[in-house]
Amino acid sequence: VWFKRNGSQTPEPVLETARGTGFLVLAYETPFIVTAAHIARKIPYKARLTAEVKSGTRYSIELRKIAVERIPGKIWWEHPQSDVAAIQLATIPSHLYGRFMPFELISDELPRRSFDLTVIGFVPEFITQKNFSSITKTLRPASALLECKVEGWSAPLDCFLVDEPSVIGFSGAPLFLTPRIQTTSMRQ
Repeated sequence: VWFKRNGSQTPEPVLETARGTGFLVLAYETPFIVTAAHIARKIPYKARLTAEVKSGTRYSIELRKIAVERIPGKIWWEHPQSDVAAIQLATIPSHLYGRFMPFELISDELPRRSFDLTVIGFVPEFITQKNFSSITKTLRPASALLECKVEGWSAPLDCFLVDEPSVIGFSGAPLFLTPRIQTTSMRQ
């Protein structure tokens, strides 16, 4: 697709980019990368995976070197009712050993409003050649399970809302449940 800028007579290519976070999961000794499907749909087979391996340092490798192709050129599996996609990895690069979350920690239950959610993602504005670090943010569930109509999906998706807007780069990031600690004061 070619577009012209307003006031210009010259067609120019429009380059679409995807910026998001993924996370590493180990399910029954099989490694996966998990992210949002709307991000995965924009990530080509030749894209590079960049991961934080130590505080502030990164490791980068082409997905095609470690991903299992489902069919030629297709590496992503998408959930039919949620904005979730995964890639199965053929191998675990040595730099990523010990960085995978056990599948058993993933819940399919809706978080209670009495829990905080912690998101861990990468915000592009804070990534430089010198520094590479994940960012954490605490959110709260703000709705029950909803059916959301989303552009690009033929059927509504299951979703829930949080109490704050997201930031570019957090799409596809994991959410961790953190119980709130109730404190009381002991008066004498």
